[in-house]
Amino acid sequence: MLPHDAMPNNKSSAAPVESETTWLNPVANQLDGRIPNRIAVPGVGGPLSLAGGPDTLAMLAALKRRWVTIVLLGLTLGLLTACACWFALKPRYTGFSQISVSWADPSIIEPLKPGDFKIYLQTTAGKIASRKVISAALRRDEVKRINLLYTDPDPTQSIQDDLRVEFKENSELMTIYFTHSDPVVARTVANAIKEAFMEEVVYVERNARTSKVNELEKFHSEAVKQLETKKENLRKVAQNLGGVDPLLAMDQRQEARMALRDAKAESTRIGYRLIETRSNLEAIEARIKEEAARAANRGMTGAPTGPDENTLYEAALEQLVAADGQYSKLEAAAVAMEETIASYQRKGFPEDYLAIRNSKEKLSHIRNLLDRRMEYLSARARKTVAAEMARANRPDQAVVPGGRPGEDLYATRIRLQKELEALTRLGENLDNSIKELTAQAVKTPSLSAEYETLSESIKILEKGVSDLYAKLEREKLELRAAPRITSYQHAELLRLDNRKQLLATGVGFFAVFGVTGLGIAWMDCRKRRICNLGDVSRGLGLRVIGVVPHTPKLQQRILNSKGESDLEGTPVMESIDAIRTRLIREAQLNGTRVIMVTSAGFGEGKTSLAIGLASSLARAGRKTLLFDGDLRHSSIHTLFDIPEQPGLSEVLIGETEITEVACEGPLNNLSVITAGQLDREVLLSLSRDGMEGIFEKLSQEFDFIIVDSHPILEANDSLLIGRHVDAVLLTVLKEVSELPRVYAAQQQMMSLGIRLMGAVVCGANPEDLCLTN
Repeated sequence: MLPHDAMPNNKSSAAPVESETTWLNPVANQLDGRIPNRIAVPGVGGPLSLAGGPDTLAMLAALKRRWVTIVLLGLTLGLLTACACWFALKPRYTGFSQISVSWADPSIIEPLKPGDFKIYLQTTAGKIASRKVISAALRRDEVKRINLLYTDPDPTQSIQDDLRVEFKENSELMTIYFTHSDPVVARTVANAIKEAFMEEVVYVERNARTSKVNELEKFHSEAVKQLETKKENLRKVAQNLGGVDPLLAMDQRQEARMALRDAKAESTRIGYRLIETRSNLEAIEARIKEEAARAANRGMTGAPTGPDENTLYEAALEQLVAADGQYSKLEAAAVAMEETIASYQRKGFPEDYLAIRNSKEKLSHIRNLLDRRMEYLSARARKTVAAEMARANRPDQAVVPGGRPGEDLYATRIRLQKELEALTRLGENLDNSIKELTAQAVKTPSLSAEYETLSESIKILEKGVSDLYAKLEREKLELRAAPRITSYQHAELLRLDNRKQLLATGVGFFAVFGVTGLGIAWMDCRKRRICNLGDVSRGLGLRVIGVVPHTPKLQQRILNSKGESDLEGTPVMESIDAIRTRLIREAQLNGTRVIMVTSAGFGEGKTSLAIGLASSLARAGRKTLLFDGDLRHSSIHTLFDIPEQPGLSEVLIGETEITEVACEGPLNNLSVITAGQLDREVLLSLSRDGMEGIFEKLSQEFDFIIVDSHPILEANDSLLIGRHVDAVLLTVLKEVSELPRVYAAQQQMMSLGIRLMGAVVCGANPEDLCLTN
């Protein structure tokens, strides 16, 4: 075992990251030499091999390297494109027919404006292409004879897809185009659609107008007969009235009603004034008593008493209502309207009679106005009471209901008493007048409800007959107008032209073949895959310390769970043993015993190399630990058929010690530490430098520790672990690894001061290493 103190401390001795033109680790067999990493490119900051895009020579090299793929794929795609162009652009026959649409609307009564012509054309085109017209065309005999219904499962939709209707804005001609592979079908369907449109739309609209005129004539005749019947019934009802002139009787009764209504309205107004005067008189009497009591209280206590707010409010409101002329008029109108409704009801008119409905609507409106007026008067009364309450201690200025300025309480009482007597006499006189007018109205001859109903219905019917006759005359006049749409030309075929088909087929083939070839070459150049060892050593300045030939299923064949291998004596094992010899030499010179094996991305041979190096060191008699540091995609426990946990994850979260998780491997001198069960806490512990001291403890028991880590560019785990190892081996897979990604991984390790021992190229020929060296 090598002494532990010979192992350098990578964290403390790591050199700072140098600039873009400094020196990097040596290549090939120069373990301690110094060579230029790369030639700096102005404005690029990377190695010369990564500067710029693919040039002509690179593209030619890519074409030479991928010519088999280009030929096969280019020919395939080119032929497919050529076939698609040939069949897609196969010449199809187009039949066309035309109709004429007049620019001027021939309508006589209401012609369309000239600006509406474009809208009319668009509407007509939509009707031609509608399913209704197409279905009618399919029912025609000439279309049935071409067996279109049997060759297409949905002929209506197919015709609609291949049909187009075109027109020019300044032309009266509209062209119907139909395209089909069969010229007979194209011409027949184009003509059938035109004829179907004329029959199903143009002629139908004209026939509908004729039918409408006939219906209007029928309705007009029936209405005239009904009107004559009602007039005859009205004459019979008038004769039954006993020779009374209906018009004179209606005027007399109307005058009697108006006189009775005015008398009742005046009686209602006088009644309100009586109520107002009586209320004011009662208020004055109460005020006089209140003044007397207040005077007595002032004599006893020396303090005035306040007025009764509710009493004042009611008195003030009554006074305002009685004095408000608008309120009185509205109330009188409401009483008159109620009387009118009652008179209709006494005569036996139904509730839905027009006059009763109108009277009820007017009564409802009057009552709404009364409610609003009452709210206004109530607000005024409250303001008056508030003012009086403010003057409660000044009785000489208090509000007196019905009082006048400068008039005392006793004078007001006397005046109100006289007014009350006069209003009482006037009310009695009005009551007598109402009785007389009522008796006179009863004597006035009245018409029956039947007569009034007939008169009202005759007026309505006369207006309807007049409107119906005017509409009938307009429609008759429109029938004389000339048709706006006429058939212009029967279907013909357009000239067939297949030059476009031939040109598109040839251009499509060569274009796709060329684009495929250039695309494959371009993608190959852009990826900058590593094709030889020189790309690594000279292009990136990485030391190539070994190569591993391509071997299928290398992981399973290097070492199985029984510790057996079927690669003994093969070039693969010899190459791995050669790398092992270099590692032992490096450990003797620099104390490098903890070695991390990683790659830029997935699938570049890092796990196979780690297992191969660990087994090779164990066979050489070195006590070796294979450390699975790939927490996210661990696979070593599966290859060796050992439990996944406890492992590194459990150590990072403190569930166990690192010295307790190592288990015996399938070979002597080989131990294994698995990755364990990954969770969020494990990653957090790793980012908090949870690897501190782990390798120091393990180095006391093992000669070499081979760490299989996560790819550098896929996650940050390898960089966190790499800060604690002695050196890193970067695996590169020929024809898979890409120069920009390998360079990016290299730069990330340099930025953290991680020592990069060199690169191992997998899938390469071992003889190339000798040529490179």
